[in-house]
Amino acid sequence: MLTAALDEHLPEATYQAPEGGYFMWVALPEAEKDLVREFQHHVPELVDQAGATMTGVVEAIQRVTTLMAEISTASSEQSSGVSQVDEAVRQMVSATQQNAALVEQSAAAAESLRHEAQRLAKAIAAFRTAA
Repeated sequence: MLTAALDEHLPEATYQAPEGGYFMWVALPEAEKDLVREFQHHVPELVDQAGATMTGVVEAIQRVTTLMAEISTASSEQSSGVSQVDEAVRQMVSATQQNAALVEQSAAAAESLRHEAQRLAKAIAAFRTAA
């Protein structure tokens, strides 16, 4: 009903839109009508370009997400490696401390044996005979 009324009263001013709706050209000069037609001609192209741009943006976001996941994995592996190195250093420090304690014990035992050897040498000297 509305379509018929528009066509009857404004036959040249009413045009059917591609989607089945209607729009009106209200007292536009011919040059401006041409610009509007030109714009309408480029709308699908612009929509396609916008879609391609959005696809590119989505792909870029997916690449960034992949890189972030790889960085996270590498970071976790690095953290694990640092923990292993830390544990190895702790074990080396412990072994070094144990070795130092053993060296001190060995030095004390050597000193004790030296004193014992001197005491035995004096005790044996008493049993020596003159030659």
